[in-house]
Amino acid sequence: AASMLDHYFALTLRGSDFSTEFRAGTTAFLAAANNFIVNAQIMEHAGVKIVDSVVSGAFCAAVACVFSGLLSNLPLGLV
Repeated sequence: AASMLDHYFALTLRGSDFSTEFRAGTTAFLAAANNFIVNAQIMEHAGVKIVDSVVSGAFCAAVACVFSGLLSNLPLGLV
């Protein structure tokens, strides 16, 4: 599986590897995860449940990151 990802994203060609990219993506996601809580607190004033706001925000961020990475073939973090 790692060689397929290396081939598709040209990780070795770009001087990287799967574990480095995985750690970088996880770090970027966790660094921006505070937005889920802050946005949920703001949306609570509009009547949206905090749990619903956090889950939908995390889901949308995950989908956006995956599609952005697959379609652009670049390491972009959209959170």
